[in-house]
Amino acid sequence: MPQISKGQRTQVSARIEQPYFEKLDRYLSLTGESKNDFVRELIIERLNRVDLDSLERNQEPLPLTA
Repeated sequence: MPQISKGQRTQVSARIEQPYFEKLDRYLSLTGESKNDFVRELIIERLNRVDLDSLERNQEPLPLTA
């Protein structure tokens, strides 16, 4: 049966230390959650707390030196 499109998506990857990978792998096997869904949720949760407009307003131009 065809699945409903979830829209355009882009792959993101990261390298983590082995002990964290092993803990993640164990957690996912216990919960049945996919690695993709776990990481996606973390990224979205963090980005939802970011105010880009505020960050852009607080940036000072760097001095131009030769």
